[in-house]
Amino acid sequence: MDFIEVYPNAIPDDLCERLIACFEQHKGVTDGRTGHGVDLEKKISRDLTLDSFADLQGIRNELLTYTLKFSTEYFNQYSLALMGAVSVQVADKKAKVSR
Repeated sequence: MDFIEVYPNAIPDDLCERLIACFEQHKGVTDGRTGHGVDLEKKISRDLTLDSFADLQGIRNELLTYTLKFSTEYFNQYSLALMGAVSVQVADKKAKVSR
């Protein structure tokens, strides 16, 4: 199971074009980050975090309006995917970490 789904026409063409324009023009575009910062051996990309900029909140909210339905469908189908970000660790008395 690869957990990859495609939702054709999930967002209107006009919104897609405006998102691309934001990405191409916004001063907030940065090198892509992993959980440990920028690591070009693991990820070579450019990112724009819509949540980080007040001027992008309108287009962010519009995007969320369209994608919420598909996110809900996805997590209904792959409910265990919600656990992917959870990594429980326990330390014993000697501070040895177990997973």
